[in-house]
Amino acid sequence: MPPLRERKSDIPFLVKRILGEGCASSGKNLWFEAEAEEVLTQHQWPGNVRQLQNVIRRLVTMEPQGAVSKDAVERQLGESVGSQTEEDEPVELDALERQQILRVLEQAGGNKTRAAELLGIQRRTLYKKLARIERDQSA
Repeated sequence: MPPLRERKSDIPFLVKRILGEGCASSGKNLWFEAEAEEVLTQHQWPGNVRQLQNVIRRLVTMEPQGAVSKDAVERQLGESVGSQTEEDEPVELDALERQQILRVLEQAGGNKTRAAELLGIQRRTLYKKLARIERDQSA
């Protein structure tokens, strides 16, 4: 089978399927803005379908409910091809989750109910995660 970069017409179908699976398992409702889907289609995908799956799964994990922007896709693509500089250290998943929660909480103006909705999680889950963040920061 030829590499994904040679099968650009397959990419929109794969994106929809992978995103659908991710949304079903996470309970989130996400979709790609047209510009975001175009970025995915035009990318060279050196890691083929596995790289595409990983990028979309990270987007499902990290993005709040709603439309996934071109910027979010470009940010994930940059991270997926190892765009870290020498000074950057690898970021652990817990740190990424903490950053995302705090970013969305700020975006929601401190409203935890709204932040939980944007994150696609229950409010109780958000409270538990925030308690863990506070506990980790005080340690």
